[in-house]
Amino acid sequence: MVCRLVCCALVLQLYCVEGAGAQTPTAEPLGSLQTSGEVYLNSLRAAGSATVFPGDAVRTGTDGAATFTSPGVGLLTLAPQSEIDFRGAPLLGTLKQGTVGIRSLQTGQNLEIQFGSTVMYLPPPGAESVATITVAADGSARVECRMGAVGLRSVSGGQLLVLNSGFAVGVGADGKFQKVEPVAAV
Repeated sequence: MVCRLVCCALVLQLYCVEGAGAQTPTAEPLGSLQTSGEVYLNSLRAAGSATVFPGDAVRTGTDGAATFTSPGVGLLTLAPQSEIDFRGAPLLGTLKQGTVGIRSLQTGQNLEIQFGSTVMYLPPPGAESVATITVAADGSARVECRMGAVGLRSVSGGQLLVLNSGFAVGVGADGKFQKVEPVAAV
């Protein structure tokens, strides 16, 4: 009877750890998440606000939106039907689908976001920047720079491109850059 009780306790403990998702209290938090509407943190419905750790995943539903703030580094805004996996340095996260707005809050800090085989980063001197990445269902993407500058490179380090304020570029599902074009004023 005691063995059964111990086994049940161990199974329950493993189930609770698995249900907690990727959040680990010993890991250094990346920042905080504010949500509205249908938003999931590690497959569980997120309520209002939460702390984000490396390994966490955030997904917004059709009426959901989320704002991730990393103190002194930057701000990410996830539009409806978006999904991002947060990581540790040097990449902040990987955008799997949808749209994320990026705003750096402090010069000298870097917000590297991977999408497909491409990485968006802030080029030196690291001035404040505002950009948007949209990843389509087919894996193609569009990057718009609204303020400052953002750099794009392949995960392997090749194909370098810097977008200045007021310009956008498409990125094929194969990671190849398309024609750089001006962005319509908002």
